[in-house]
Amino acid sequence: MKTYRYNHNIRETIVRDFRDGELTLGASIRQLRKQYLGLTQRELAINAWVAVGTLAALERESERISLANLTSVLEPMNLHVTIEGEPPGARVRNARKTQTHLTQVDFAESAGVAAGTLAAFENGQLQISLHNASKILELLEVELQIDPIDISPVEPTFDQDRVLRESRAAEARSDFDRYAPTLAQMLGRAMTN
Repeated sequence: MKTYRYNHNIRETIVRDFRDGELTLGASIRQLRKQYLGLTQRELAINAWVAVGTLAALERESERISLANLTSVLEPMNLHVTIEGEPPGARVRNARKTQTHLTQVDFAESAGVAAGTLAAFENGQLQISLHNASKILELLEVELQIDPIDISPVEPTFDQDRVLRESRAAEARSDFDRYAPTLAQMLGRAMTN
C-alpha cells in the first residue's frame, strides 16, 4: 500500500473557498481531486467505491448524484458533509421542528419532495439526490458544508495495488468491447468456410 503525502493547506483553502461561495461543489471536488490528492477521476472513483461516471457527474454539478455518493467521494480526502457542523439528517430534522413547526408530510409538500424521502433523509439515509436535498435546505435556509473529519491532519492512504488491478480490468473490458464484434465476424466466417 502506497502512502501519499498531501499539503493540508491546499485542502483547507479549497474547503474555505467552497464555504465562502468562491467555488461550486463540483469545482471544489475537482480541485481537491487534482491539487490535494493528485489523482485521476478513475483513481479517486476506485478508492471512493463509486463509478467514474458518478464522479464525473458530481464534478459537472449534476444534481442527480446522491448525497451518499458525495460522502463516498469526500471520504478519501478525510472530509465529510455537514450542515452547520451537524450531520445533515439531524440538522434538517431539528430545523424543520424548530423553525417551521411543520410535520414531515407538510414540510415535504412545501419542499416539493416525497414525505418518505424527507423521512429517510432525517433518519440519516443519504440516498437523497442533491437536487432534492437542495430543495429541503433552501426552504430551511441552510447550506451543505464540507468539513474535515478530524482535528489533526491525517494523510490519506490508498491501496495502489487495487487501483492498478481495477484500472487494468477496466482497460481489458474496454478492449473486449472494442474487439468483440470483429472477433464474432471472424468466427462466423470461419464457421461458414
